[in-house]
Amino acid sequence: MCTQRIDVAPWCRGDDTMQPGETPSVLALSNGRGDPKRDSIVGVYLDADGHFREHITLDRLVDMDDAQRESFSEFLKRRRPQVVVVGGYSPAAVTLLEDFRRFAGDVARELVAAGEADDEEADQGLDYEVVEQRKANRAAFESTFVFDDVARIYQHGQRAAQEFTELSTLGKYCVGLARYAQSPLNEYAALGADLSALSYDPNQKYVSKDKVTRALERALIEVTNRVGVDLNKAVRSPYYAHLLQYVSGLGQRKADALAKKIAATQNGTLTTRQGLITHGGFGRQVFLNASGFLRIRQDDLAADLSREDEGQEEPDVLDDTRIHPEDYDVARKMAADAMEYDEEDLEGASPSKAVADLLEDDVRKLNELALDEFAEELSKVLQQPKRLTLYKIREELQNPFGEKRQPFRSPSAEERFTMLTGETRKTLDGGLIIPVRVLRVSPEEAVIVKLDCGITGHIAAELRTDAAMHTKLRPGQTLQAMVLEVKYDNMAVELSTQESFIQTGDRDRRVVKPDTWFDHDRAAAEARVAHSTQQRQTGGKVKRVINHPNFHDVSAGGAEQLLASMQRGDCVIRPSSREDHIAVTWKVDDGLYQHLAVHELNKPNEYSLGTQLRVTDKHRYSDLDELIDAHVKQMARKVTELATHERFKGSKQTLGASSLQLPAP
Repeated sequence: MCTQRIDVAPWCRGDDTMQPGETPSVLALSNGRGDPKRDSIVGVYLDADGHFREHITLDRLVDMDDAQRESFSEFLKRRRPQVVVVGGYSPAAVTLLEDFRRFAGDVARELVAAGEADDEEADQGLDYEVVEQRKANRAAFESTFVFDDVARIYQHGQRAAQEFTELSTLGKYCVGLARYAQSPLNEYAALGADLSALSYDPNQKYVSKDKVTRALERALIEVTNRVGVDLNKAVRSPYYAHLLQYVSGLGQRKADALAKKIAATQNGTLTTRQGLITHGGFGRQVFLNASGFLRIRQDDLAADLSREDEGQEEPDVLDDTRIHPEDYDVARKMAADAMEYDEEDLEGASPSKAVADLLEDDVRKLNELALDEFAEELSKVLQQPKRLTLYKIREELQNPFGEKRQPFRSPSAEERFTMLTGETRKTLDGGLIIPVRVLRVSPEEAVIVKLDCGITGHIAAELRTDAAMHTKLRPGQTLQAMVLEVKYDNMAVELSTQESFIQTGDRDRRVVKPDTWFDHDRAAAEARVAHSTQQRQTGGKVKRVINHPNFHDVSAGGAEQLLASMQRGDCVIRPSSREDHIAVTWKVDDGLYQHLAVHELNKPNEYSLGTQLRVTDKHRYSDLDELIDAHVKQMARKVTELATHERFKGSKQTLGASSLQLPAP
C-alpha cells in the first residue's frame, strides 16, 4: 500500500506539451476550512524547477470585484501553470475547484482568441477542427485534487518554518500540495521521522512503529533506485538531497559525506561516475552498489562552464543512463556494432563516442543486433550469463532513464470524500444510523440536514415517516436518520427517518465480525474464566465498566456529589440495578438533578453496551454520545431558555428571599 502511494510519477498533462517523468510548473490553491467570512483563497506558484516564484490571495472566485478578477486573470496568463492542484480542510474545497474551472475556462478562451495558444509548426497540415482542439488544449489549465496528507504535516513542520517564514500556514500547506504534484517521491523522502505518522493502511495501528518505519524505508529505497538520483542536483538542492540517503549502498552518513566532498572539491559538480572514487571518497564496494543509480545529466554539464576546470574528467554519455559502469564496455561494443564502426573509426576518440553518435542518430538500429548470439560469445569469454544484461542495455540506450513509475493518480471520488470529511465506509455508509441536524424544510416537505462532518444530507418527503402526517421540524433540531446512499461525487447523503428503519437499528452493520481464523472455543473459555474471576473479586456481583469519559462506578448520591460543582447539562453515566439498563444523571440546576433509566437493546453480551439506547419509546439513540448530545443537552437547553424567560420567578426559596426585600405598602 505504501509503495503504491510513493511509486507514482509527477503530474503530466494529457497533451503533447509534456512527457512522462517531466516536472510541471504548479499552482496550488486552497480556501482552508472554506468559511467565506473568515478564510481567503491562497495560491502558491512553483516553477518547473521547484522554485517558489509567487503567491496570491483572493477573497473569492465568484462575484469578484473587477480589480481582483483582472489581477488573477493576468496572473494565470503570465505564469501559465501546467497544472493547478486544489486542497482544503473541508468539503468547501470541492466548490473551490468548480469555481476555478469556470474562471480558468474564461481565461483559456481569451488566450485562444488572442492567438497566444497558436503553434503553426506543430499544427501545420492538420484539419481545422483538430487545430482548434489542440489550441484549446494548449490554453487550458488542467486542475485536480491531490492527496494532501503530506502537505498537512509539512505546513506545521520545521522545514516549512525555515523555508517560507513569511507565508501563512495555509500558504505553506499550498507549497506542500504543489511539491507533491511535482514529485511525490521527494515529498515522502523529505518527511524523515514523520514518515510513519501517515496512515497507509487501516491495519497499520496493529503493527509496531519500528516495523512500519522499516517497511516505508524499503519502499523509498526501491522507488528511488528505480528512478535514479541526479547527483549534481542533490549537491546543489537541500530539498532534492533527501533522496540521496535512499540510494543503494549509501544511507544518511555516506550521503552527507559525499555531498560535502563534491561541494568542497568540485565546485558542486561531478562530471563522471568515476569521480565518485577519485573525488567522492567511495570505496570499491560502495561504488559498485551505488554508481548505477546516481545519474550525471549531460545537458547540465554542457551548460556548466566550470567543468573545464583542472582536475575534471571528460564527461561520459553512459553516466546519464542506468547502465552500470561494469557493463560500459559491453554497451560501447553494442553501439559500435549498431553504427557499423570499425576499430579505425574510433581510434583516438572518446571511449563512448559510438554511444553518443548512436543517441544522436537512431537508437532503433539496436533492434538489428543479434543479442542472443552476442550473449553466447560473452558467456564464453566472461564465464557469466549476459543475455538479460544485453536486453536491458538495449532498452536503456533506446530510452535513457525512462520513466518506470506508475502514472500520477488523483484521488478517487471516495478517497477525496474521506480526505475532506474524515468519514470512511465504517463511519458513514448505507445502513448506518447517524445523528443529523435540521437546516430547513423545503416547500415539498423534504428536509435538508447537516452531518457532523460538514456535508449536507437530503431526506425526501416520502422517507420522513411511516405515519400519515409529517411532524413539524424546526431548524437546529437533531434527528436520528438511516443512511440510504452516500454520493461521493456530489459530497451529499440520502437519508431516511422512517420509524421502521430506526427501530430495526444498525447492529448488524456496526458489529465487527470475526474472521475465519478466529478461535471461538478459546474465546468462550477465556470469557468464562474472566467472568468467574470477576465474580470472586466482587462477591458474585458483576462490576459494570463502560469505556466512556462520563462513566463512573457510583451510586445516585455519588453522581449528584460529582455534579454539584459542574454546569447545567453536565451528566454522569453510571451502572443501574435494573437488568439491561444503565443510569444517566444530569444536572438541571443547583441542587436539582434528573436520573434517567436507559434501556439497552440489542446487547451482544452482558458486558457490552447495547447498540440501541431507549429512554422512552420516542427517544432512542445509537450510542452514548448521541444520547448526551440529542437528549440531555437538548433538555438542558430548554431549561436554560425557561430560566431566562421574563416570566420565570425562580424557586420558592428565591421568591421567599425576594419578598423580604419588598418595601412596605
